[in-house]
Amino acid sequence: MMDTFSRGSGTPKMIAQRPMLARLPQVLLSHRNGGALAVLAHIDRAWAYSFRDGSNPQIQGFSDVIARIMWGDRLGLATDQFNMRWASLSRGLAETLDKAQSGLMVNPKILANQWVARDDARNYIVFGDPAVCLRVDDMPVIKQ
Repeated sequence: MMDTFSRGSGTPKMIAQRPMLARLPQVLLSHRNGGALAVLAHIDRAWAYSFRDGSNPQIQGFSDVIARIMWGDRLGLATDQFNMRWASLSRGLAETLDKAQSGLMVNPKILANQWVARDDARNYIVFGDPAVCLRVDDMPVIKQ
């Protein structure tokens, strides 16, 4: 496993001898009597860029994903918000890289932050069946 966040030396460094998966999703997915059909996870290191933009909280993407899951959307469809964020951040990074390649001055801190934010947004993954959904019609109604 190579470190996808180290770009300073030009050569990514090895951070693990082999790919690995945390025990929790393994146990959830392998439980024989009613285990999880899918697990939404984050791979590699998780950075605050997933839910912060500078000093401003950016939780709407997470709120949208959770709400869609709770409404009964398929997990793969519900997590599309993460894909859209990755695409948006990729576009911004590409524009900054184009400026740098054109010889324009680019703040290295801004470039580094854009790169980490883009890679962090890319690292959400569904293990298991992306078509699985909560059976919201079978859930009891909670009266307030």
